[in-house]
Amino acid sequence: MSNPAPSTSFTKIDTDPEFSKVVRYFRSSDYGVIAASTFFFPALLTAFEKAEPVNGKSFKRPPASILRLGGLLGLVGGFFIAYNRSTQRFWGWSENSRELAKYKAEIKSQLIKGEPAHGKSSLSPWLQDIANRNSQNSQVMLSVIPWFNFVKHPYHGNEKLIEEIKAEIASEQKQ
Repeated sequence: MSNPAPSTSFTKIDTDPEFSKVVRYFRSSDYGVIAASTFFFPALLTAFEKAEPVNGKSFKRPPASILRLGGLLGLVGGFFIAYNRSTQRFWGWSENSRELAKYKAEIKSQLIKGEPAHGKSSLSPWLQDIANRNSQNSQVMLSVIPWFNFVKHPYHGNEKLIEEIKAEIASEQKQ
C-alpha cells in the first residue's frame, strides 16, 4: 500500500514504523506535549467547574477521582499526539533530519552485523504481509482506532534509503 503523504522536501524514512521505534525516536518536544496535556486536562476541568459550577451555586473543587481521570485522559491524548508527531517525521511529513541520521546509523549497524535491516521476525512471510497491510497508514486515524505496528517485517517503503546505506557500507569497506 502506498503512503498517502503529499510530496514534501523531507526524506521518507519508514512508511510503517514499529511501535517501539516510534517511541524511541520521541523528541523532548513530544514528551513536553505529553506532560502539558496531562497537566492541562485536569486544569481545564477545574476551570470549567469554576466558570459553571455543577451545583449551580458556588465553585467547589472537582473530586479527586474526576481530576485523576482527567489526568489519565490527558496522558493518553498527549501520547497519541506525540506518537502521531513522531510518525509524521518517519513519513517525511515534517522536519526529520535528527530521525534520519539516527535511523541510518541504526540500519547501518544492523547490516554490518549481517542481520536484516528491520530485524528478524518469528512470523511467516504471509503473516508479516498481513500485519503490514493492517497497520500501514493506521496512524492517520489514531484518534479513532488506536492501531500500532508491533511486527517486524520487510515492508517499510524505504528500499531506496536502504540501498543508499548499503552503498555507503560498500564504499567504506573498499577504503
